[in-house]
Amino acid sequence: MVQELCNGGDLFDRLDQQPEEHYSEAQCARIIKQMLSAVRYIHSKSIIHRDLKLENFLFHGHGPDAELKMIDFGLSKHFKSGEWHHEPVGTRYTVAPEVLKKTYDEKADVWAVGVITYLLLSGVAPFGGCSEDENVQDIRRRILNADYTFEPHEYWSHVSDSAKDFIAKILVVDPALRPTAEECQGHPWMKEWENREDKRGLSLEVQHALRKFRGKSEIAKLMCEVIGFTLLPDQITKLRKEFEKLDVEHNGEISLDNLKKVLIANAEKGSYAYTEDEVEDIFNSMRLHKTCTTIHWHHFLAANLSECPVDERNHRLAFDRLDKDQKGFVTLEDLVQLTGAESLNRRVSSLRQEWVQSPHYSKRISYKDFEHIMSATSEAEEDLEDSKSEAEEDLEDSKC
Repeated sequence: MVQELCNGGDLFDRLDQQPEEHYSEAQCARIIKQMLSAVRYIHSKSIIHRDLKLENFLFHGHGPDAELKMIDFGLSKHFKSGEWHHEPVGTRYTVAPEVLKKTYDEKADVWAVGVITYLLLSGVAPFGGCSEDENVQDIRRRILNADYTFEPHEYWSHVSDSAKDFIAKILVVDPALRPTAEECQGHPWMKEWENREDKRGLSLEVQHALRKFRGKSEIAKLMCEVIGFTLLPDQITKLRKEFEKLDVEHNGEISLDNLKKVLIANAEKGSYAYTEDEVEDIFNSMRLHKTCTTIHWHHFLAANLSECPVDERNHRLAFDRLDKDQKGFVTLEDLVQLTGAESLNRRVSSLRQEWVQSPHYSKRISYKDFEHIMSATSEAEEDLEDSKSEAEEDLEDSKC
């Protein structure tokens, strides 16, 4: 089963294709930033990967800015804070010393990130293990003692002391002294390269979409969420970059405080001047599941669906997901069930009332009706936005 097609190859092969078989420091920092974001996110959801390596990161495309994806959760497991694991799993060249000792926690994943950083910058593994003809016991000894050097000189002459310090902070034998993924994100090396990136504020198009999303009905918002899950990477590339501007803490989520920081900061750059109440309204409109205290990527995507090149394929896939029983029509119950009945439980009665009262919805919605609803919703939004703009202009004229 293909969940998402990533045709850009894995990080192992991409590393081999680099000049001198290693990445530049800027390229490496960009990759490790994405990697740490993924590791921090799964750890925040109490999941330990246990087999992070070059081969388990895929690029969604062939371009130099292609997004990196963490894959292969076959050895992953849920964990509780303070819990120890004892199964000897992983891959030889990235396995942590505590895994070899059969007593470890989620920081074994962080060790692997340190090894990968070393590999990307030099083209060689710090403890060996990439070749089948190496002595296994020698590799084990080097890992258990964190026995590595930043040599030979020609491999490391292009690398800053800050990058070396980042690696050194991670590749320590005692996991209690090793930073978490979140702490790694705060290392000066990460911050240095992050500050060199484009710091332009949120695009005007996305701001406009977020403001319009407040006026959508609850059912229309949920339908947008379903369509959002059908989008391909090429359809969401621009929005990924916009999401990263709001994901200030690089944990895969947007908090209300960070949304305020970015949107209100935009006002200082000549963008729309938001009040705190307006930002809170935008934030709450994106919280499709009211039990969530942060905005997830798919919620952000639903709110910005107008900025994606949605086509008939997306509508068909969304409808087929809703009509999982292949009835030929969908009902409100189909929508509630697919988008999460538990978190919607308190809102089902109001959703049902909206469904009954709206001229767009009938008891059963065919595919043709579904397409019409989505088109009508977009047109209604544009009309509403136009009327709001006219009202604002009239108000300004009256003030004059």
